[in-house]
Amino acid sequence: MGLGILDAISFLVISFHYLAPKKLMIYIIFYLIIKGLFFILVSHDFASYIDMACGFYLIFLYFGFSISFLTVIFSVYLAQKAVLTLIFARI
Repeated sequence: MGLGILDAISFLVISFHYLAPKKLMIYIIFYLIIKGLFFILVSHDFASYIDMACGFYLIFLYFGFSISFLTVIFSVYLAQKAVLTLIFARI
C-alpha cells in the first residue's frame, strides 16, 4: 500500500510540476529511479523501466523543460498504477 501512495504522490508531482516544491521533486526523482532499478534487478518487470523513465523525465521537469504529451503519458501511467496498487493492496 505504501508504494501505491508514493505512486499517487508521484502522479501529483508530475501533473502539477509547476507548483510542486523542488525538494519534493528531488525525493520523487530518487524514489522512481531507485524503485525502478530495484524491480528491474529483482523481477525484470517492464513497468520498472517506465518508472525509471518517469524519474528521468521528472529531472527535465525539475529544470523547467516540459513536453506536454510526455507529461500526460507519464501522469496517466502513474495514476493508473497508483489506483491499481491501492485497490489490489486491500485484497
